[in-house]
Amino acid sequence: MSARSEAQLTDEQLLNVADHLSKLDKAVCQWIYKYKFNQQKVDPEAARQIAEIDEVLSQYKEVAHDRSVFHKSYLEDRALLCYWGQAPEYVNCMFAHPKSTDIHDELKNDMAYMETKARQLDESLQQAYIAGVLTERARLSVREKWTRLDNVLDVFVKQGFSRTLPTWSAVSARMSASARAYAPSATHFSLKLWATYILMIFITVPTFIKAYLCSQHIRGTTSDPDFWFLLQSTAAQLISLAFGMPPIRNTKNESMLWWLVPTVLAGIATFIAPVLYIFMPTEWSSYCQLTGAAAQIFLLLQVA
Repeated sequence: MSARSEAQLTDEQLLNVADHLSKLDKAVCQWIYKYKFNQQKVDPEAARQIAEIDEVLSQYKEVAHDRSVFHKSYLEDRALLCYWGQAPEYVNCMFAHPKSTDIHDELKNDMAYMETKARQLDESLQQAYIAGVLTERARLSVREKWTRLDNVLDVFVKQGFSRTLPTWSAVSARMSASARAYAPSATHFSLKLWATYILMIFITVPTFIKAYLCSQHIRGTTSDPDFWFLLQSTAAQLISLAFGMPPIRNTKNESMLWWLVPTVLAGIATFIAPVLYIFMPTEWSSYCQLTGAAAQIFLLLQVA
């Protein structure tokens, strides 16, 4: 949750995930609130946890009345995991009461509600994952809560209730299967990548060799117009690199090797090209810039 002054969650698919997850968070908090309220005499931490949960529940109320919003890190927030971890203990404690009371029926109704919200959460998770907007940290945080929900359902199963909700393993497997179904072919990507590179080599290598043979093999100076043209293209290439790198870095399916190495190579080669123009024969400056451009093309092709 957050006040309106904080950065808020704006992506529609992530908002759906947050809405369904918040219903489960709220239900668990209400369980633990009742549990700790009855334990105040024997648990010295009960009063503190009651105050914390009361604050959390008031935030959910603010969201429901459109006086507050979900902040960007809500899905990644792990602050409520401690209450999720206590949920199986609460359910066991409630089942210890005689069946003649209404407690068992209340628990069953609560669990039916939570299963409904969890199924809705599952659907919204699948959509967000396929769209590529669900971060790995958010997915792991939801996994922690869902596995604790699995533990709660295990208690219900032991009491003779039937389970209809898929386990986290099934939810995760469905995510992976959906991502593979919607992902572009790796073979197609590889062919496109290397075909483009081979074409670039056929174009640039012969032209560079011809330029080298025609070059006077002398150092340039800052008085040369070509130096300032080179500086202009260097600045443009570095700016393009700065904006082209984040999409690769944020892609969950790519390892660091695929974006860090070409980014560093492109950045260094492009940056030192104007320096080489002054201190070495000018053709090496062109070679450095060409190397930087090649590395940058490799980087950008991965989001093509």
